[in-house]
Amino acid sequence: MSLSVKLFVRKAGSDEVEVRRFSVDEDVSSSYDYLTAKIRATLPSARDAAIRLYWRGIYIRCDYFYVCLLLCRIVARWSALIS
Repeated sequence: MSLSVKLFVRKAGSDEVEVRRFSVDEDVSSSYDYLTAKIRATLPSARDAAIRLYWRGIYIRCDYFYVCLLLCRIVARWSALIS
């Protein structure tokens, strides 16, 4: 089983939003570092950029916050700011 991610990407200084979907394998789905690496692999423009992940306005910056959201099963729609 895998975690399905729908990512809304907005570049810093722009109002344009790009939508991407991808999946993350269940055995690594609780790793924030793996998720950000997967985003970098999915989005060529994010390879060398700073990535900030948000869920409904909450800034997710480490495994702790990410796992809390996973446990609550509320991770369905992410937004990322690429700068």
